[in-house]
Amino acid sequence: MKNLGKDDAEEHANALKSMVGTGNCDLKAAIMMGLKQGKLELRIAVARFLELMAARLCLELHSSPISEDDEIYSELLRLITTSDLNPDTMDASLSFLTRLVVLKRNRVKMIRAGGVKVLTAVLSQAELSAPLSEKVLKLLEMSSGCKEGRNEICTSETCVRAIVKKVLKVSNAATEHAVTVLWSLCCLFGDKRAASALAESNGMAKILLLLQSNCSPAVRQMCRDLLRVFRCSSKNSCVSWYDTKTSHIMPF
Repeated sequence: MKNLGKDDAEEHANALKSMVGTGNCDLKAAIMMGLKQGKLELRIAVARFLELMAARLCLELHSSPISEDDEIYSELLRLITTSDLNPDTMDASLSFLTRLVVLKRNRVKMIRAGGVKVLTAVLSQAELSAPLSEKVLKLLEMSSGCKEGRNEICTSETCVRAIVKKVLKVSNAATEHAVTVLWSLCCLFGDKRAASALAESNGMAKILLLLQSNCSPAVRQMCRDLLRVFRCSSKNSCVSWYDTKTSHIMPF
C-alpha cells in the first residue's frame, strides 16, 4: 500500500474496512481456513494480518462478525499450543486475542475455548520473555473480570501460583497486571480459593516486599487491600505465619 497515492491507499483501506465490517463471507471463510488448515507460517501470518487491520485501519474487530465466531478463539489458542511456544506465534495470537476480548462476551468465548488453561501453561514457562509475560497477564487480568474467568483461574491448581511468581520478577507492567488479578479475585470478589492459593504460594511475602518498592500508587493501594483481606481472616494459620515470619518487612 506504500506505493499507492494517498487517495488510493485510503480507498483500499475503506474497502477492507467495509469487507470486514459487513462480515464478508469469502474473507471470513479465508481467514478461518488459513487458521484451521494452513501451515504454521500461514497461521501466524493470518493472526498478524488481523492484528494489523485492527491497529492500522482502526477496525473494531472485537465487535465484528469475525469476533462472533467461537472458532476464532479456539484456533488462536491452538496456534499458541502447537507452536512449541514460538515467540512470534505467541505474540501474534496474544495481541489479537487481547483486542477481541475487549468485550466481555468475547472473554467468555475465549475462556470456554480453554483460554485460562492455555494462558496458565504459557505463564508457567520460565523462559517466557517479559513482553509475552505482560500480554499473558493482561489477558488473565481481563479474564478475571467475568465470572467464568474467575472460576477457571481459582479452580486451577497452578494459575494463581504462576501469577504470583511473576510479581517483582519480570517488569513493572507484569507486576501490575499480576497484582490486579490477585486484587480482583481476593478483594473485589472475595474468592476464598484465590486467597488460599495466594497464601500457599508465599504471595503475601511478595506483597509486603512490593509495598517496600517504588511501585505505583494504584499497585500500592491494591497491595494494602490484599493485606487487609488476610488480616480480617486472622484465624487462618497462614496469616499468623506471615505476621511472625515476615515482620522484618512489615510496612506498618
